Amino acid sequence: FGREVGVASQNITVRRIVVRQTRGCLAAGVTVGSEMSGGVKDVFISDSVFLNAGVAVEIKVGTCRGGYVKDIIIRNLTVLDTTRGALVVMATYPEQNPFCKERDPPRPSVSNIVFRDVRILGPTRGKLVHLQGTPEINLQNISLHSITGQGHWVCSEVSGSASDNHPKACPELTKRGIPRDRKRAWPAPLGWRNDGRCGDQFRAG
Repeated sequence: FGREVGVASQNITVRRIVVRQTRGCLAAGVTVGSEMSGGVKDVFISDSVFLNAGVAVEIKVGTCRGGYVKDIIIRNLTVLDTTRGALVVMATYPEQNPFCKERDPPRPSVSNIVFRDVRILGPTRGKLVHLQGTPEINLQNISLHSITGQGHWVCSEVSGSASDNHPKACPELTKRGIPRDRKRAWPAPLGWRNDGRCGDQFRAG
């Protein structure tokens, strides 16, 4: 299972879909994760419309699961009403895989993700684009090009590139820095979690 088997989910194509409404208008239209301890790579999502969803496309990574998410291409999307944000990449999902019993699990990696030609018509509640790594899990080589809409970007612990976006991408995305190299995963700030059902962060109770 997962890292022990070492077989990635790969070569996945999602295209020409219309998402009319997700559960409670809170779930994502297309999600990668949070279970990715065996690895996820070579995913292509394109030519799709999201009418009512929590998020159009969400990549959420478990902080304590190891594995990787890489080589994801998302392009030519039309996004209407979203309740949590339009595009989300987050490495703050702390629930541990119950089948992985290590006391000190390896940190996962997130890299080589491209968003291109995404028209966000709204209304968009939450953030237009939300890219959130952690000090231990830096989001690397995240590229966003020709993303248009109304709203705000939020970026932390991320490096990559951006062009032809309106509004402009957050400056943290294109700052050139050396990603931190840590040996282990680390949970999100104490008492907080990322949950696809109820919002990007809420107080765990």
